[in-house]
Order: sequence, then C-alpha cells, then structure tokens
Amino acid sequence: MSITNIIADNQNLTFDYKGTLLEAAVLRRTLMTEIPTYAIHIVIFDKNTSALVDELIALRLGLLIIDNEKLTDSQKKSRIHYEITGPLKFNSRHMKEIHFVHNTPIIELRENEQLIFDVIIEEGIGNSNVKWCPVSGVTFDEKDSIIKFKLENLGMLSHESLLQKMIEKQSVTSNRKPITIYQEIPK
Repeated sequence: MSITNIIADNQNLTFDYKGTLLEAAVLRRTLMTEIPTYAIHIVIFDKNTSALVDELIALRLGLLIIDNEKLTDSQKKSRIHYEITGPLKFNSRHMKEIHFVHNTPIIELRENEQLIFDVIIEEGIGNSNVKWCPVSGVTFDEKDSIIKFKLENLGMLSHESLLQKMIEKQSVTSNRKPITIYQEIPK
C-alpha cells in the first residue's frame, strides 16, 4: 500500500493510492469520520438581546472552521469570554483569541443589542458531528489498478497533517501493512 503523485493546491488534495478498493473505502471513511479535530463545542450565553435565539447563534459558532494548527494548548478545553455590542456586523474576526480559517458572518447586531457569552473548544471526530470533519468531500476512482483520490480540505489541518493522521488512524484500526508515502507532501 502506497501513496504517490500528491498534488495540493489551496484546498484540494489529490493523490494516487496503490491498494484495494476496500482499503480505499476505509481510507475515505477515515478521512471523513475518524480524524480528530477541534471545534467550538459549548456556548454559554450570559446575555443575548439580539433578534436570534441562543441556539441559532451557538450553531453558527460551532460550525466556524478553526485552524487547528494554530490552536494553543491553553485554548483547548478552556472557556473563552466574549462581550459584543451593536451596532456591529459580528463575524469570526471579532473573536481574536481564536484563529479561524475564514472570516464568517455570524449576526448583525443593531444599536444597543448585546451578546455576552463564553465558548469552549473541544476535540471530536466527524463521526459524532460534522463540525469536526476536516474534509468536505472525498472521492476515489480506480484506473489501471491505481486508485485516484480527490478531496477538499476545509483548512482545519494542513494537507500534510491530514495525510499523516489518516495513516496513523488506518494503521491503528487495522492489521494491514502501513501505508508508505513516496514523496514529500506539498505545503
């Protein structure tokens, strides 16, 4: 089992895999559901005078994509406090303590509307909630006994980390020979 011809751009990653279709399906499942990442898991509201209910804002915060490579140990499982007052188009850039992959709008606060809340970042896997899934899609196709993988990396992990964690998970969960990468992974 080997990985070759790794091509990476901003978000897309393609590579050739030499193995069986069953093994390819296991790798696909591993990429989508078994790689641990961090996301906002708990939001505790002290005050919300906005037009949106707490649950909707918490959902939006939980789906923000955190750059896991820039996450510090002190941010993991710690409580981070925010006080946001309108008028303001509140987005992920206003949460300066956490590095997000994209600047994502959350809510538009009107004059004197206020959000006071804490967030807790926790580790999880895509199998339990999509917010922990590091890829948005993984496809593969067999051609001439080579399986071509194509995936879109959401940016939680670098391409290199994503492949390394996939390999680690695959070797832990199976009794097969380990996968060998025959080239350096592009950054």
